[in-house]
Amino acid sequence: MKRLYTILLLALTVALAAGCRQDVSPDTPGGDETLKPIAFNSEMQDMKTTRAAQALFNYQKSMKLYGSKTVSGVKKEVFPNYLIKYLDASKTWEYEAIMDASLTGQITKYWDHDATGYYFLAGAPYDATDISADGKTVTVNNLMAETSTATSPISRAYLYSEPKSVAAAEFDKTVMLSFHLALSRIKVAFIFKDAQTEAVTLSDISFGPASGNYATKGSLAVNYSSSSPVYTVTPTETSAVALDFQSVTIAVPGNIDNTYAEEVYYMIPHSSSATASDWTMTVGSLTEKNTATVDAQYMKWEPGHQYVYKFLLSSAKTDPTIKFIECVSTAITGWTDATASDATLYNW
Repeated sequence: MKRLYTILLLALTVALAAGCRQDVSPDTPGGDETLKPIAFNSEMQDMKTTRAAQALFNYQKSMKLYGSKTVSGVKKEVFPNYLIKYLDASKTWEYEAIMDASLTGQITKYWDHDATGYYFLAGAPYDATDISADGKTVTVNNLMAETSTATSPISRAYLYSEPKSVAAAEFDKTVMLSFHLALSRIKVAFIFKDAQTEAVTLSDISFGPASGNYATKGSLAVNYSSSSPVYTVTPTETSAVALDFQSVTIAVPGNIDNTYAEEVYYMIPHSSSATASDWTMTVGSLTEKNTATVDAQYMKWEPGHQYVYKFLLSSAKTDPTIKFIECVSTAITGWTDATASDATLYNW
């Protein structure tokens, strides 16, 4: 089976702008106010034209940030799980206590040029994110499986970042934090083996586990201690109910392009060590062979990835039968590539 893995990152721009009140920080050697403050900003909040922009970040008004620096070989905390809040009025990210009484103890931090490097890790929203004391593990809690359609985007698009190391040569410059969606996206598509002379409508479509359950609520922990991230999923609620899809009408000729069901499902990921089961696709309007089995090896989902399950229908001249042909996996496209002209790229 063909499996496409495209590594594309969901990137959040963190601009180093002098937008905050310049308190003297314990981090600032000698209180030198000529040094640049570490401030946060994002242009994503202005990307209102795409549904995914609204779904993936417009609902997030806060993030939790861990940051440290290394001075003379010693690691020192700079941002101990800071609450970073988005302010609609100024369209900026702020963390100073003067901006919000709840941010007690949060003061402006400046780039320390005696340091050899900085390290950052984040998750959103703030109240659903935990970051370990060593800054190596970010946990996104309160995840929930959701259904999305063209007019109804998901509402709980929780995110986690990749770790970001900043060398001394990059101080005072823009820091790029790459964020991933903590859920996996599931789509189904149909195509005919041969061209047909008239449109065919499939109905009573469902896709679910042949046995066992899948998680509907839970948490995702991502550990970056090794060269590759390690995902741990902790389910809090599970279900065996199949995912439902409305009718799908395949136009003539039907054998050239995939026809996708409108509904897409954002699911709790299956970690690589999780035990997956076979899933069954059922199309109730077919009176011949109306089910197809997808082997368990294709039912493991990584966070931030889309999985498209494609099914082949026999000729429409007689009652068509169905079989599974492939699963195609892709990762989320980076925010830094977004323009008004490619809005459909983010409508996934």
